[in-house]
Amino acid sequence: MIKNISVDEHGTITVEYTHNDDYIKTNAIKWIDAIFLNTESGELNIDYNYGQPYTVQLDWVKNLTIDQYGTVTIDYTKSDTITHQNLIRWVNSVTLSSDGMVTLNWNTGESTVVNEDNLIRWISDIQLDQRGTLTIFYNEETTQDFENALVSITSLALSATGVLTVNYNTGGSQTIDQSIKWINAIDIANTG
Repeated sequence: MIKNISVDEHGTITVEYTHNDDYIKTNAIKWIDAIFLNTESGELNIDYNYGQPYTVQLDWVKNLTIDQYGTVTIDYTKSDTITHQNLIRWVNSVTLSSDGMVTLNWNTGESTVVNEDNLIRWISDIQLDQRGTLTIFYNEETTQDFENALVSITSLALSATGVLTVNYNTGGSQTIDQSIKWINAIDIANTG
């Protein structure tokens, strides 16, 4: 019959019997006493309850940097630093020239024109002269004229016969014959 069962700090099991010798199983149970990780070197140490420590070299990224040119530098815990030149590219700025060309300026110092065959066109100025001609000026130094785009009346003349003459800013005029009638005089006799 079993009198007692015990486990010591090294994992040794001892079974005590009432009638025979004790049964002893050395280092029968294994457990971890402590784990240590050196974050600089990547060394991992595991201490077990009965000696036989386990040591392994782990490797992970300690630091990762990206500079202004897109160079990626990776520092590992146990291996060398790895550098990838101009790995990442991004747009630092976009420029629009007066002729409508869009240029992307990259962090690597390179530039790319994105619309060489399709320049952006915009109106840079609009002018209207006294004769009603509308002139549109574009950024690429072309113009477009719309003659008589705005017609306005410069004067009106009414003759004694009721003819109305309308003069326009374009130099033209329009005559409206006898469209206006009026009474020249009213004579009321004294007789009522």
